[in-house]
Amino acid sequence: MHTDIVKKRAYLSRFLVKVEIPPEYLGDSEISLLYEQYLSLVDKFKTVHKEREIGKKNVETAVELATDLQAMEKEKEAVTARIGKIKSKAELALHLLNACRLLRIERDKERDLILEKEQEKDTMFNLQNSLQRVERELHALKRDSIGLTPQILIQHLAEEVTVQSAIVNEKLPSELNAKKNWMKALSIVKEYSYLGPDKILAMRNDLDIILKNIQDLIESKISKNDIDKMEPFRQQAAAVGNMKRNALERLEKIESSLEELQLRLKEKQDYSKSLLQTSIPRAEELKKYINRLKTKGTVYKRCKTEIAGLKAESGVLHRTTAILDAQVLLEQVLNAAK
Repeated sequence: MHTDIVKKRAYLSRFLVKVEIPPEYLGDSEISLLYEQYLSLVDKFKTVHKEREIGKKNVETAVELATDLQAMEKEKEAVTARIGKIKSKAELALHLLNACRLLRIERDKERDLILEKEQEKDTMFNLQNSLQRVERELHALKRDSIGLTPQILIQHLAEEVTVQSAIVNEKLPSELNAKKNWMKALSIVKEYSYLGPDKILAMRNDLDIILKNIQDLIESKISKNDIDKMEPFRQQAAAVGNMKRNALERLEKIESSLEELQLRLKEKQDYSKSLLQTSIPRAEELKKYINRLKTKGTVYKRCKTEIAGLKAESGVLHRTTAILDAQVLLEQVLNAAK
C-alpha cells in the first residue's frame, strides 16, 4: 500500500512540479506564450486526474454494490421461501382460528349463564322471603278468624263506617272549602288589572292595618271578659280535630301502600309460577357442558400460543423485507446517478 502511494506521488511529480523559468527569459513573447500553455496543460492534467480517481472509486463502489445486490437477492429468495412456508402453516391452522372463535362464543355464553344463575338465585331468595311473609300473614289471618263471629264482623264494619263517615263529614268538607277559597282567590286575582309595585305595597299596608285592628278587638274582648272559660275546651277540640285529620291522612297512606304491596305480591306470584314452569338443566347435562368448555379452553390456549409465534415471525419477516426493499431502492438511485 505504501509503495503504491510512493509510485503515485512519483508519477504525479513528473507532471505537477512546475518548471521554473527565470524572469529575464519570460520577457520573450514566444517563451511567455509557451509557459502559459504549459501552465494550462498542468491544470488540465489535474482535472483529468481527479476525474480518473473519481471514476476508479465509482467502479469499486459499483462492484461492491453488485456483490451486495447478489447477496440481497439470495437473502430475498430465502425470505420468500420462508414466507411461503409460514403461509402454508397458517393455512393449515385456520381451523384453529375457528375453534378459538367458537371457544370465545362458548365462554361468553358461560359467563351469561353464570350471571343468569346468580340473578335466579337472588330472585328465588326474594320469592322465598315474600312467601314466608305471606305465610305469616295467612297464619295471622287464620288465627284471627278462629274466634270470628257475626258480632265481631259487624263491629269491624261499624268501625270502618265510622272512619269513612269521619272522612266524608270532616276531612272532605274542609278540603273542599279550601279548594273553593283557593278558586275564589284566583278568580279575584284574575279580575284585577295589572298591579304595580306601588299598589301591591299599599295593599300590604292595608292588610297589616286590618290584622292589627282584629288583634286589638280580640285583646279588648279578652280584657272585658277577663277569662274566657270556653278557651280550654276550644283548644282541646282543635287538638282533637288535628289528631283526627292526622289519623285520617295516615290511614289513606297506609291503604295506598297496602294496595301497592298487594299488586307487587301478585306480580311476584305470577313470576314465581312462570319460573316453576321453566325447565331446569340436569346435573349430568351441566357436567357434560363444563367438560366441553374445558376441552375448548385447552384448544384455545394452544391455538393462541401458535398464533403468537406466527405473528412474531411474520413481524421479523416484514422488517427484513422492508430493509431489502430500501437497499434495492438505494442501488437503483446510485445506478441512475451513474
